Amino acid sequence: MSEGQIGLCGIRQNVGGKLQLLSYGKLFTGHIDPIEKKPVSHYHPGTKIFSISTSGCSWLCRYCFSADTRIMTDKGIVQIQQLFNSGRVVEKQEGEEVAEVEHIKALTHKGRLQNIEAVFKHRYRGEMVTIVPRCMPRFTCTPNHKILMARDGASIPEMARADQLSKGCYLAIPRFPMDDETLASEETIDLLEASLESLNERGRNLGPALSRRETRRSIAEDFKGSEFFRFGAAKHQGIPRYIKLDERLAWLLGVYCARGSVVENTNPTESCVLIFSFGKHQEEPIAKTQDLLNELFLEPCVAVTRGEVTRLQVGNTALAGAFRGLAGADYYSKKVPAQIMLSSNPKTIRSFVSGYLAGDGYYTVRKKPNYGVVGSSSVSRELTLGVAYCLLRLESIPRISTSVAKGSAMVSLMGRSVKKYSDNLMRMLVESRDLDADVAEWEELANLAVVTEDYLLIPIARIERSEYDGYVYNLQVAEDHTYTASFFAVSNCQNFEISQRRKVEGMDIGPEEVPRLAMAQGCQGIAYTYNEPTIFIEFARDIGNEAHKKGLFNIFVSNGFATPESVGMMSQFLDCITVDFKGSGEKEFVRKYIGIPGSEPILSTLLEIKKKTKIHTEITDLIVPQVGDSLEAARKLCAWIYDNLGPNTPVHFLRFHPDYKMMEFPMTPVKTLEEHHRVAKEEGLRYAYIGNVPGHPLEHTYCAGCNKIVVKRYSFDILGWYLDRDNRCTFCGEKVPIEGGLAKTVSEARYLPAYF
Repeated sequence: MSEGQIGLCGIRQNVGGKLQLLSYGKLFTGHIDPIEKKPVSHYHPGTKIFSISTSGCSWLCRYCFSADTRIMTDKGIVQIQQLFNSGRVVEKQEGEEVAEVEHIKALTHKGRLQNIEAVFKHRYRGEMVTIVPRCMPRFTCTPNHKILMARDGASIPEMARADQLSKGCYLAIPRFPMDDETLASEETIDLLEASLESLNERGRNLGPALSRRETRRSIAEDFKGSEFFRFGAAKHQGIPRYIKLDERLAWLLGVYCARGSVVENTNPTESCVLIFSFGKHQEEPIAKTQDLLNELFLEPCVAVTRGEVTRLQVGNTALAGAFRGLAGADYYSKKVPAQIMLSSNPKTIRSFVSGYLAGDGYYTVRKKPNYGVVGSSSVSRELTLGVAYCLLRLESIPRISTSVAKGSAMVSLMGRSVKKYSDNLMRMLVESRDLDADVAEWEELANLAVVTEDYLLIPIARIERSEYDGYVYNLQVAEDHTYTASFFAVSNCQNFEISQRRKVEGMDIGPEEVPRLAMAQGCQGIAYTYNEPTIFIEFARDIGNEAHKKGLFNIFVSNGFATPESVGMMSQFLDCITVDFKGSGEKEFVRKYIGIPGSEPILSTLLEIKKKTKIHTEITDLIVPQVGDSLEAARKLCAWIYDNLGPNTPVHFLRFHPDYKMMEFPMTPVKTLEEHHRVAKEEGLRYAYIGNVPGHPLEHTYCAGCNKIVVKRYSFDILGWYLDRDNRCTFCGEKVPIEGGLAKTVSEARYLPAYF
């Protein structure tokens, strides 16, 4: 970190070569808890704990995409960088920003649209993974970004890190239901609003200072009393208030994407003109375009041929604005209307593709009989990708590629300096068909995908790796917490609530005041929890020393991922620590779901604590069904605990419950927890517990001598105590390794709402 730079945690800054804690003196939360909630069972049972934390997180968030990654939204296909730039920055620190966007939805892995809640921009330096699917566009992301994939065409798709994918794996393109009876209807006001910034507004006498909301209101006023809208003093009747996206309009929009444009006119009564430019040999699409303009919009237009070009021109500003709003103004900004791409009617999508290829498609016969290649090219990347997506919706697999313009960016053409653009190519292997047919049924002949009820599965052709230093981007999407990047379903920002909101905030408070707050609530100790306490360890140390002066003890609820220096600081004030494992620390689980290479640093921390401190230690292990419930991993962990920490170390196997971004897994079966408990006992651990299963017999503390219940528990409550003053079993006299007797506060309310 350079001088003045703030770390990813958001609360550490390089000041004079030292990492200064910016959150010192600020508490983010305070809560009164029973000590058993930590969970801690063998340290001062029945006490009341004041739980605190600061803002900031030690999570290294690198789940992001390159800036040019295309995202499928209800506004069309949009670059992720453009999504960020269109939003309002709500948080900003060195190297990272968070922006909020309004009224934009992303397509999720469930084939539905959900609100984009935030767009993130991070500075990143390190390896990037580029995934190259067969026929589809490549995309680049950080190695640990999760992608929905299947190991083979018959497997159920699951999330996996990008660096765990390989050639032959399948990527998942979400499908959503089709209904050939449903027709979408768009209110013209929405189309005009989307294109208004680029419309010439002089004909409507609107000042440039009008906001979008005011503009919308102004347009709505013009619609009053009429089902048609027109600009200013235009002589034509205008455009209908509602436009039905049927097969006719879809075909016309397809031709517009291939051959149309909108240009501004200096005439104040006709400020925008809709133009279609064809080759003079394209008689059929010219005639059909004329017929549809007249049929749908009562706009007769004459074909004018000059040289090799035939033009159709419509001086209807409202109609031109609607087409611009739907599909862009020129060849470079052209796009497939989102309403077409996301239509539930296959006839609408097919008709659009037919119109597009009728205007700008080609067909080449191959050597084999009845085989051919249909294709198109465009300087607009978004247009080519949109056409490809329409074909994917129809379960046809196009091939997407780019012919990069080489040499100088500018060339001379007919005496003018013209910028060179790369061509974006779309090709598809088909049966021999007439491209100018109204509805062409193209059948994909190459077996390039597996079609399931929910997904199109596309195989990976190869994986590439490269070094990168620059900005990367990610999204937070409501409910499903996924989106589609280059058509494929991916996870959104990991650990959003704590890893992304890292600005310094909270109540101003000095170290000496925290123990006073704890004592005012009748607490006997302070727990440093909610986020990893080692990231604010200087503040925790000073609070802890003040707590000792007041007779309070200190507890860390930690992930154990600490440095020896941090452990050395813990020894100055810490009395108890509970270290959380997940999935028994199994290597593949922690790499996939936690983002660390392995659990060895946690084990090293525990050894440091054992050898160099007198801190009471307990272990928790969150058992996640299906992916983090290996009995072999649990046996390995328990054996390590027995050998290095001793048989009296309490171990808590906690039940997982589905929440937030892990809704795909069920609650841990109680039988699974019981099996883990059995393994712990077999490995010699005397005090193993099951957590998050209120009322289960394995919540109790059992005497290692006579196996009688010596501490009877229900969830966080203690219902029975059968130990004497020296914590010996009242049945057999066995010493039970519990520090402290039963606290008087055991009968008080020990679970209270947040203090601030």
